[in-house]
Amino acid sequence: MNIKKITAIFIAVVITSIVFSSPISADTTDLETSIVSAKQYIEANITNAETFQDTISFAEANLITEITQIYSVEPDTENPQTLAEYILLRRTFGQSISVSEDSAEDYGDILASSQQDDGSFGNIKATIYSLAALKSVGKEAGTYGDNTFDDIAAVNYLVANQSENGEIGNLETSADAAAVLWQYKDSEETNSALNKLISYLESFSDSDDTLELSLALMGLTDANYGQTTEAMQKIIDKLLSRQNNDGGFPSSEEGDSEADATKAAFRALEAVRYTVTPFNALINGIQFSSSGLDFSQMYPLLIAYAVLVVCSIGLWIFIFKRKPRSKTLEESKKESEEKFSNVKTFSESEEGENEKDNDTKVRANDTEDSDKRKE
Repeated sequence: MNIKKITAIFIAVVITSIVFSSPISADTTDLETSIVSAKQYIEANITNAETFQDTISFAEANLITEITQIYSVEPDTENPQTLAEYILLRRTFGQSISVSEDSAEDYGDILASSQQDDGSFGNIKATIYSLAALKSVGKEAGTYGDNTFDDIAAVNYLVANQSENGEIGNLETSADAAAVLWQYKDSEETNSALNKLISYLESFSDSDDTLELSLALMGLTDANYGQTTEAMQKIIDKLLSRQNNDGGFPSSEEGDSEADATKAAFRALEAVRYTVTPFNALINGIQFSSSGLDFSQMYPLLIAYAVLVVCSIGLWIFIFKRKPRSKTLEESKKESEEKFSNVKTFSESEEGENEKDNDTKVRANDTEDSDKRKE
């Protein structure tokens, strides 16, 4: 086996290993079916989204298309949490956050100026939402109005308010906090807080309450960004197994479908399908609209994966199916001349040897005749 073939085999093995070790999701038929059924239940039995998180999740699923269906057109600028929610909703529906068409100021500036001396925006939930909103619109640390915004101080406030068991506020705010802490996990202190939070959320994998399971799953989805851990899979299996035939979910393992449980389970399973919650997607700049989630940022990854697959297949075909290259007329002629030259050289050499032998024999005979005459 020549060196070229060995090299080709090595490259093919490397590419094949990359292809088969790529984190491409496994079959999600059960998950997709569950989500579709839950969506149908919501469409038939739930007339509106009552919370901010329901709203952005429903918007992604085409269950709601206008911001005015849930929230007032004008936000309460004195309340950081509702202002933050308003900014995120405007981002969800692709709308401007400018205070007015003629104003250079936007609602992000107003929100940034409302940070308090302890780094918070009033309380844990308001701080989480404010950080998310400001990051989603690209507000950097700095001076806004008469106040200074410091995102690290806000993160430190959340870390300082984390309990020994990893909880930040309560289960709902802990789930939301995962999306924010993940953005700052390069800090050793924040990364430690995130790991404690993950342990806290994983403890709910043994819960029988659908709402708790769903909130924990959403938090774990954001904390593990793009990965499905053993604890997450355990919760997913629990939720899928308890879904009723009407598409809804009961509040516990068995029972009639309930609106709140179904909305929570729907949000959690949707997050698993997209490997990120709508809340975290907004923070990272992935746009949502009435047409659903924009996955255009994934195109380069999908194209690269397709190229790897094609290269791998092509190399293996090259290795095992390649036929020897046909020689050109010029190459064949040259090879024939070389063979003829070799034969001619060998023939001439053989003739030379024969002549030499004959000369030797003649000289031997002459010597013998001379000896006889002397006698």
